[in-house]
Amino acid sequence: MIEIEDLEENDNEGIEVPYFDFESILVATNDFSYANKLGKGGFGPVYKGKFGGQEIAIKRLSSVSSQGSLEFKNEVVLIADVYYLQVHGLPK
Repeated sequence: MIEIEDLEENDNEGIEVPYFDFESILVATNDFSYANKLGKGGFGPVYKGKFGGQEIAIKRLSSVSSQGSLEFKNEVVLIADVYYLQVHGLPK
């Protein structure tokens, strides 16, 4: 099982991504409604949701996932880097 301590916003690897409380995520996904389920990945199901009018995807970690917190952090960093490049473009 992945411990919450492993997923804090200010960890020692400096992952700079927003951190949302669970209540906000429940509201955004309509309590992880089946109607909002997009599919399933290696970490567990993926849901669509809305924060501030913006559509988002939320990965819900499964307690039976064979992948751990390090793999999850690596994926978060990769997604954040791709998002940064989309917003800011490639370095010149």
